[in-house]
Amino acid sequence: MIAAETIGRSWFEYTQENVRRQSALIGEPLDQVDGDVRAHVHCAYHFYLQHESADEVAKLGKTCKEMIASNAGMPYPYMQQIGDINLAKQWKQIEAPVLVIYGTSDPATSADEGRYLVGIINSFHPGNATYREIAGMGHEFGRYEENPRNSNPLAKDFGHAIRAICASFSYEDVLSRKESASDCAVNSWKTILMEAEPC
Repeated sequence: MIAAETIGRSWFEYTQENVRRQSALIGEPLDQVDGDVRAHVHCAYHFYLQHESADEVAKLGKTCKEMIASNAGMPYPYMQQIGDINLAKQWKQIEAPVLVIYGTSDPATSADEGRYLVGIINSFHPGNATYREIAGMGHEFGRYEENPRNSNPLAKDFGHAIRAICASFSYEDVLSRKESASDCAVNSWKTILMEAEPC
């Protein structure tokens, strides 16, 4: 299983960290960043924890209206359902090996969140989760310009890097279970790895 561009914390926590990250990326003074986060916590509390409607929350002020707009038209009950998910509980039920991928230019998630997810999985199923980074990859698997406000990916394709990492992860998994892996399976993965272009 592969988890890319993802988080390990609740959506309520993630949105607060994302406000902090995005505000800092666009160069806001840190005291203003803290103010942005506090304002967002107020809105997120009403929306995600109290389950007030999008219209009710939007009426609480400009920050709350912007938070609702940031859901990009997704139905508010759906977003609240995402907010209700206990990610650790969900990952506890999955016994498959998991590769967690983070792109180092992703402005919407962080390496810490990826590592935290690996920690969750391995706390329930030791050794099942592996963490890998792809240098320069942004959100949506593209390369972004240095200006974090510009969300247009450049032409660089990370498909080869992703395939190579996934093939390597799968091959390592086959080897770790070699008592049940046939020689044919091991040789198939060796072939895939040799044909994968370097990152």
